[in-house]
Amino acid sequence: MFMLVCYDVVENRTELFRKTLGRWLHWTQNSVFSGEIDEAQKIILLSALREITRKEDSLLIFEAKNRRNVKCCQLEPTDQGFRQRPVGQFVGDDVVL
Repeated sequence: MFMLVCYDVVENRTELFRKTLGRWLHWTQNSVFSGEIDEAQKIILLSALREITRKEDSLLIFEAKNRRNVKCCQLEPTDQGFRQRPVGQFVGDDVVL
C-alpha cells in the first residue's frame, strides 16, 4: 500500500520522528514521509509511532492501495498562481521520491 505520514511535534522531538519514519518511508519534505509499505511493515511502524507519540503530538496518515491511486503534486508559486509539479516518478513499478 502507499502511505503518506505528516506530523507536527515540538521542535526538539522532530529528529526522533524523522529517524523512526525514515526506517520505513522516504522523507518527502519537513514533517512529511511517504512510500510503499506492506501490512506487516505498517503494523511495526504504527507500533514504533505509538511508543514515541505524546498527547500533544499530531499525526496524519493517508493510505491508498497503491501509489497509482494517489495523485501527489507540489504546488510551486508563480506570478500567475501555482504550477503543479508531480512528486515522485515511476521507474517500472517502483516510485522514486
